[in-house]
Amino acid sequence: MKGLGNGAFSISDVYTFSSKNKEMFTHPIFNNRRARCHNKSAGGGVITMNLLMNNLAEVKITYSAKIPACDRIKVRCSQDANQALRLIWPSFEHREFFYIMLLNRSNQILGFSQISMGGISGTVTDVRIIFQTAIKSNASGLVLAHNHPSGNLSPSEADIKITKKIKDAGTLLDITVLDHLIITEEGYLSMADDNLMPV
Repeated sequence: MKGLGNGAFSISDVYTFSSKNKEMFTHPIFNNRRARCHNKSAGGGVITMNLLMNNLAEVKITYSAKIPACDRIKVRCSQDANQALRLIWPSFEHREFFYIMLLNRSNQILGFSQISMGGISGTVTDVRIIFQTAIKSNASGLVLAHNHPSGNLSPSEADIKITKKIKDAGTLLDITVLDHLIITEEGYLSMADDNLMPV
């Protein structure tokens, strides 16, 4: 995941531990004793400490911001959000994409993330992925956006439904969903401006 010239997001699963990590395990179960297990196909075997350690996953979640706060783009209206999103939007006509723009409390852009890429007529949006990104970037607000390859700016019933679902989840996490933009090559619709945001 990339930042809009402001930050970068990454999740990496590390499946091996360094010697330094191994020294941290002081619980008796992690002593140099061997843990034995029964394996029917192999007729029994021995799991050594190294094998045990190499089968544990460490998840690292990082956010790095390279732009000073004073230089971040500030979103004051839907047109600001639209202009910023057009800088990074991959394609308007051939596929439907769903993006989120992440904002701090001053409505400055922390970054953006592509949530999904679909086909000509739709894309699947996973609310959990949206808030994984929002939480790790310490975002206070979100602007949702997706394109309609057909060029039709009217929100569908599915658009309204997913907006409500995301907004309700944000309420629980104290992350405000400020707007949902539908973007085409010719223009955009702001659900907030047109009083279409679900309550």
